[in-house]
Amino acid sequence: MSFCTRAALYWLGAVIVLGGLSGLGGCAALQSGIRNETDVAAHFLPTTRVMDSFDRLSQARIDTTDEGQLKLESDAPFGTLWVNASARHRQTRGRDLFEPSTFSSFATLWSRDLRLSALNQRIPLDAYAREQAHKTIQREVDTLHRESIRIDVYLYVDERVDDAFQYTSIHQMGARTFLQFDDSDSTHTPSRIDTDIVQYTTRNGEGVFYRRNTLTFARQTDTVENILADVEEITLHVRSISSPRAHLRFAWDIGA
Repeated sequence: MSFCTRAALYWLGAVIVLGGLSGLGGCAALQSGIRNETDVAAHFLPTTRVMDSFDRLSQARIDTTDEGQLKLESDAPFGTLWVNASARHRQTRGRDLFEPSTFSSFATLWSRDLRLSALNQRIPLDAYAREQAHKTIQREVDTLHRESIRIDVYLYVDERVDDAFQYTSIHQMGARTFLQFDDSDSTHTPSRIDTDIVQYTTRNGEGVFYRRNTLTFARQTDTVENILADVEEITLHVRSISSPRAHLRFAWDIGA
């Protein structure tokens, strides 16, 4: 990679990283020291994340201001909720390209707490009229959480790997992605995959390429109202069948 190309990518990555999670890394994230996705990747993360709650609000809740508007009350800042919903990858096959020495590839399962906190990060609830706040929460938290499962997969690859930026994209790797629940052999494929542009950052002198891949799975089917009913563990598989041949696994224990 030429010096100019690397410099340009570094500048682009620095600008984008400051935004953090598509602009969701505001004051609450700063309070916990988690400002963006590279902070999460540098954090110690388990390969199976045990979550306090997935469907119910346990750490974030809605209260009312003295003026009668809705506001968010949270036991933890956004950055903490983000870390607590994230699991590090476990590679079960192929070269371990996705574990640079200073960052770990990881995935975030969006809980109800995280959805509500993210909504408040974009525009605080008390900035809305009360009725508008109710409608926004119903549309962007309640309905989305009831109808879909969202998982963000962040893949980090050392800059010294040939075509490193390509391996950060699920699309460009030609990877097959699917969910499995508990001990079931049944698989569930995403209804949609959105891939961000590649980013570049450094830590302790190590440069990496990375990007976010957002996977959306339908939670309801024609015959099943909730595919997560009675599910205790969710496992995401990312399997590249071309070069590099790699199988990645992320898991969350969500209870029943």
